[in-house]
Amino acid sequence: MKRCTKCGQIKPVSEFNKHKGRGDGLASLCKLCKRAADRRYYISNAEKLKKKTSDWATANPERKKAAAKEYYQSHGEKIRARTKKYAHAHPEKRKQQDWEYYKANRKKILGMAETKARAAGMLPHSERWPVVMIKCGNCGKAKRVSPSSVKKTVYGKNFCCYKCYGEWRAKAGINTGEDNYLWMGGISFEPYGQEFNTKLKNQIRDRDERTCQVCGMHEAFFSDSLCVHHIDYDKKNNAPENLISLCRTCHSMTNGRQENREKWEQYFSRHCKTYASML
Repeated sequence: MKRCTKCGQIKPVSEFNKHKGRGDGLASLCKLCKRAADRRYYISNAEKLKKKTSDWATANPERKKAAAKEYYQSHGEKIRARTKKYAHAHPEKRKQQDWEYYKANRKKILGMAETKARAAGMLPHSERWPVVMIKCGNCGKAKRVSPSSVKKTVYGKNFCCYKCYGEWRAKAGINTGEDNYLWMGGISFEPYGQEFNTKLKNQIRDRDERTCQVCGMHEAFFSDSLCVHHIDYDKKNNAPENLISLCRTCHSMTNGRQENREKWEQYFSRHCKTYASML
């Protein structure tokens, strides 16, 4: 047994750190008091200690790397659990940190992936799917694409995205307006009734529990709000029983040729409830 000179309590010798400079080979302070004293000293001299540690790490990179590796090997489970807990608590921050690390170490990461692929007897990604540079026919920007994409030219041109393709088509007047096989006399430009406003749309979405009534996907899975579709395709008929919530993908399927519209109108008439009383 030994008495701590700080707290004055008599404790087992296992509660004291070893100290070669003392007669009994034990420190004068117990572990708890020593830890508290070290903490106070660190708070009072934080900047000085951080600079000292940083200078040592800069002067001894190999020793620093070996020490970090040794610590990870002996405390791996603890470190992984702490990292996992932090990632769950701060998903956006962790995602941003991962992205910053990838940008700063991109060549290193891709090199490791290539080495791993070759070790497994596989060709690396860059050799399995080589890329070529194209020039967008609308905005003129260069873009990396696969060779198969270069073959899929439209009117002898390549485009960096669908937006540029659509803009170029509009400028060139290709397959637009009356030249388009889906042209129905310009009915998409007809105005909606005044009562078809944001308030009514939100009422319909709330009534349908913010869920697409075709695919069943919730609005939270999409980047924007659900569309409100007119079942009979009459923009003036804004009765609640004639309106239904659809995601953009399903809404695009309900448009098109007249026979397609008739098919969807019959589908909604057979399978959908009358919602007027639910508002």
